[in-house]
Amino acid sequence: MVAFAVGICTVFFDIAYGAYLPFLVKREQLVEGNTKLEFTNSAARIGGPPLAGGLIVLLGAPFAVAINALSYALSSLFVVFIRKREPLPEPDKPENGKSTIFEDVKQGLRYVLTHPLLRPTAIFGLVTNFALAMVEAVFLVYVVRSLGLEAGAIGIIFSIGNVGLLAAAAVAGTIA
Repeated sequence: MVAFAVGICTVFFDIAYGAYLPFLVKREQLVEGNTKLEFTNSAARIGGPPLAGGLIVLLGAPFAVAINALSYALSSLFVVFIRKREPLPEPDKPENGKSTIFEDVKQGLRYVLTHPLLRPTAIFGLVTNFALAMVEAVFLVYVVRSLGLEAGAIGIIFSIGNVGLLAAAAVAGTIA
């Protein structure tokens, strides 16, 4: 269930930053902006797992989780300091005339799920994130119980597995 929730949040975030980036940068800077976002994402996926493994070895899992939560809070703080504000679109009025967060989410989901490009992107992201979360959970149990690997080694394995993402981010602008 947690994997499903993480998958949904990741899909929402991917849609949100993909929709917000064109507002932040000029059209001719869009490929470069996407490249920089993916490069940063890839670098975090390469550096994060060994760092997490090291923190688990040095401080224990609870402290590593607390540090991870702190990193999310810090990341949220950086998002708050984005100076450029996107003008809010005029929302559709609900039947009862009151707008709630649930109505807004429903309206957003309706838009995404009826859009010919966003629907397959959202579905792909949801299924992929859900499947990857399940594989990673089973993989972790396997490498710990069957192979006897420790947190530091597991972090290095995840890091090496993500090098392809960094390479793809580095050539995305050229390919585009």
